[in-house]
Amino acid sequence: MLRESSDSSSQERPVIREHSDPLAREFIKALQVALPGKPEGFHQWAYLFSVGALTQIASDTRMLAPAGNPGDDHKHDWLRSCLVAALRDG
Repeated sequence: MLRESSDSSSQERPVIREHSDPLAREFIKALQVALPGKPEGFHQWAYLFSVGALTQIASDTRMLAPAGNPGDDHKHDWLRSCLVAALRDG
């Protein structure tokens, strides 16, 4: 799913629409309940930004030093902190 969602031509194929879109709609509904009072479109973009960040962290090695990045053990904690802060303050 990660590879499919990061492929710009995936919209031409039914995989995301059939398997990921129903989950995305439910996630957006949950965001609307958890974060009421946000402006129109906030929850949809929050979902997309979150998925984009997760996609990037799973596939991007450009930040790695030759010996590995010493922060790798904490990257998921830092991502969670950034996403939570953005969702609360957005």
